Amino acid sequence: MLRIFIDGNLELTQNITNFFQLINLPLNDQPIHTSPDEPSLNHLFNLCARSTSVLQNPFPCKVRLIGVASYNCLLVACGASLGGIEATPKIWDIAAVWAIVKAAGGEFVHLEAEEVFPLQVGQDYGSRPFPCLTVSRKELVAVFKPLVEAIAR
Repeated sequence: MLRIFIDGNLELTQNITNFFQLINLPLNDQPIHTSPDEPSLNHLFNLCARSTSVLQNPFPCKVRLIGVASYNCLLVACGASLGGIEATPKIWDIAAVWAIVKAAGGEFVHLEAEEVFPLQVGQDYGSRPFPCLTVSRKELVAVFKPLVEAIAR
């Protein structure tokens, strides 16, 4: 269930998956969807310039540096990439693509120990990063999160 309050806050409850399944996001007149594929060296994973340290350990995919947080996430949403990591995106970088990734069947994982949302009214988030992992499906969180979670520290 999605509830929008007068002060602009959103509340997403247990039926969030059903809500996102109703959204039709077309690309070439076809709904977009994430990739169902398993990680391999024939598949892509997106990095940002501040997350290249994850390559110190073996990685199950080819990597690409994208340079734009929102585009990094959209590549996962349209199935071009299995996942992506962003070390320092701002809230405006990820606000819209979070919903698009979820609607396309992907997962959006915040890499911080404390809860990020809901955002607090009146607080300035202009200089605060929101490190996150985007993956094409829930099962890949267990594959990629251990490889990238040090980015949030």
